[in-house]
Amino acid sequence: MNRMKIFILFVCKLTIFIGLISASDKSEVPAQCYDNTIINDQTRNVNANGDTQCDTMFISGPKWIRFVGEGGTQLSTSPTSFDKCGAQATGWYQGSMPTVFQTFNDANVCFSWQNNTCRWTNTISITNCGSFYVYQLSMPPVCPARYCTDTPMILTTTMTTELTTTTSIPISFPQCYEHTIIDDPSRSINNNGSNGVCDQSVFNASGVWIRFFGEGGTQIPTSQPAVSRCGTDAGGWYSGSMPNTTYSTTNGTVCYTWRGSSCNWQNDIQVTNCGSFYVYRLTRPPNCKLRYCTDTPVVSTTTMTTECKRAHYTFSNFIRIVTTTTSIPFSFPQCYEHTIIDDPSRNINNNGSNVVCDQAVFNASGVWIRFVGEGGTQIPTSQPAVSRCGTDAGGWYSGSMPNSTYSTTNGTVCYTWNGRSCNWQNDIQVTNCGSFYVYRLTRPPGCSLRYCTDTPTISTTTTTTEMSTTTSIPFSFPQCYEHTIIDDPSRSINNNGSNGVCDQSVFNASGVWIRFFGEGGTQIPTSQPAVSRCGTDAGGWYSGSMPNTSTYSTTNGTVCYTWNGRSCNWQNDIQVTNCGSFYVYRLTRPPGCSLRYCTDTPVVSTTTMTTELTTTTSIPFSFPQCYEHTIIDDPSRSINNNGSNGVCDQSVFNASGVWIRFFGEGGTQIPTSQPAVSRCGTDAGGWYSGSMPNTTYSTTNGTVCYSWDGNSCIFRNDIQVTNCGSFYVYRLTRPPGCSLRYCTVVPSSAD
Repeated sequence: MNRMKIFILFVCKLTIFIGLISASDKSEVPAQCYDNTIINDQTRNVNANGDTQCDTMFISGPKWIRFVGEGGTQLSTSPTSFDKCGAQATGWYQGSMPTVFQTFNDANVCFSWQNNTCRWTNTISITNCGSFYVYQLSMPPVCPARYCTDTPMILTTTMTTELTTTTSIPISFPQCYEHTIIDDPSRSINNNGSNGVCDQSVFNASGVWIRFFGEGGTQIPTSQPAVSRCGTDAGGWYSGSMPNTTYSTTNGTVCYTWRGSSCNWQNDIQVTNCGSFYVYRLTRPPNCKLRYCTDTPVVSTTTMTTECKRAHYTFSNFIRIVTTTTSIPFSFPQCYEHTIIDDPSRNINNNGSNVVCDQAVFNASGVWIRFVGEGGTQIPTSQPAVSRCGTDAGGWYSGSMPNSTYSTTNGTVCYTWNGRSCNWQNDIQVTNCGSFYVYRLTRPPGCSLRYCTDTPTISTTTTTTEMSTTTSIPFSFPQCYEHTIIDDPSRSINNNGSNGVCDQSVFNASGVWIRFFGEGGTQIPTSQPAVSRCGTDAGGWYSGSMPNTSTYSTTNGTVCYTWNGRSCNWQNDIQVTNCGSFYVYRLTRPPGCSLRYCTDTPVVSTTTMTTELTTTTSIPFSFPQCYEHTIIDDPSRSINNNGSNGVCDQSVFNASGVWIRFFGEGGTQIPTSQPAVSRCGTDAGGWYSGSMPNTTYSTTNGTVCYSWDGNSCIFRNDIQVTNCGSFYVYRLTRPPGCSLRYCTVVPSSAD
């Protein structure tokens, strides 16, 4: 009897021990091995041609990624050539690989550029999931840069089954990471027309776990499709309850629709909810031509995305794109930072009004839109019939289109009604982005008014090669946005009198790219200055040809220093690059003292407000204002400028707003407390009333108040402020009256 008790006690303890081991083993499978984002993209392969794409899909934060398909299943583990993988700077993994279920944090990805295989780096994590790897990737340090993929030599198939070598691990739902992926657009219920494809040769009698992926859809539809859809005669749909709880499984039936019967044939399947996606245990259909259909759920629950992410907007069917055009010149950020609308109901051939109104979709300030899909890619340029485009009065574009790539035109959208082609109207902007157009659209003036779309007769995709010709601009000429600004009035050729200043301590032997800015001048003079100018004894001037022929071109030349009656007593070689609206110079240490580079203002220049494309190459594209803004260097705006000249900012700014960076002695910020009356060169000076964005790359909304007659905020208007790390930029609009003006202050006295 005692032996029996001892034996039972032993069995109980053994059972508990085994349970603990099982529970421990379950936790060994890292969550990222079955909860990750799949990327199936052939253009990432190390041998694919370079292009303008950038991995801005990680702009919202790091993501666990599994690479699949012909493009490769792993990050390249050897140095990549630049101008490959669909980008300019190419990322490859530098380090050892983890063992099964091991994760390496603080691993290193190098980005190759020109002759440097590790010009930039990024920190990533990598996990070995048994038969595949997953990577936690973040935004590259520059654009256009991209993670490159390769196929390991040992891989012999492009149909990857996950964790086939670890099936003995006792986890409850291995199908969530051990399944086969099918990415087949022809299975979509929207594929009209049968090719007689049959799934009897694809599946077996015992069943295999499948995850559907891609444009064709991620789920089997739960209502019957029409006949002759999904690339076959009788398409299969799921009849049963779905597993609503994560890591739960339900049994159901797939029915095949034929000859008026919604379930003419059927077979049993299983469905598992894996959290962000479903997997299906599918068997061979009972006949031919039967095939499993796919559909995209109305409310997407999957995190599987290749290059786009769904934006958190209140209006539906929008996808915010931040991806494939990151190397477009920064003066047209709308070409890569815009909202996509894919809505067939906007098409001019959609006959019959549903009284849809765009007033709830757009706002008064405007948003950049790119139309895609079957509904059309452009707003029509001739009036549609009444009651088309899903509304009563459809909108069409009346104005000239921007025919040159990277140009913008202003025009009008008219709304047709009651026999009038332009019964209502509102102003818009159109930008030509090479292979497509984007539109800055505002709220229509009434309801039911809606923007229509159409497909152009002549496809605009023929301009793709034109976009390709600009792909090397950002990296072939990085000096155009990665340089040092010098704003020094004492360098001007009009500065009479030498202080013996010498540039030998300012520059080095290898050279640095410089952009001159401000009242002192924006260019090195091309003719010799007088002796004892520019704050030194022998001033330097440029002797050589300027790169005037084309934007983004560079010439080699010489800087000469005038002394003792000789125009070129000393000299050194430099380079000059034409960056479109300004020049940058690669300057080295002068050959002696007191020698100094002079500056001058070109005769053709009419403004000191210059758009800056400079020192912020790693700023995420969600804050283009940090590198695409207008600089104002105006000492008269300082709160210390006592005495009003009645200057008014109504003629300087517009109603829609422009991003401004204040710079120079007048101050770099708008003050956060009210100035005295009659300061800043005006009567009522503007000061910022609101919270400042304390986190880098964050934006806050606030108010500018104007002080007058004892009232600290007698006038006001709303603005935005963005923290760009080392400086702030402000989205400023036209003040509400005159004489009102934005003031500036030096940060140390901002409070």
